Amino acid sequence: MNHQNSMQPNSQKLYRINQVLEVIPVSRTTWWNGVRDGRFPKPIRNGRMTFWKSEDIESFIDTLSPVELSKLEPHSK
Repeated sequence: MNHQNSMQPNSQKLYRINQVLEVIPVSRTTWWNGVRDGRFPKPIRNGRMTFWKSEDIESFIDTLSPVELSKLEPHSK
């Protein structure tokens, strides 16, 4: 009896803020303002730790055009 398929790990991952900011080119402040305003995905909280589901981040990226992605961060660095 082969149980490999039922033993496959779930492909969903949880990302911390630093991991999110590696793929979404915005500052920490811009990210948190966007979360608060509803422009960016809502986090999951576990005690004092904050996570984002990989599927939420991937879906968010998929909805953006390259132009929108480039406009997320103000060019004031």
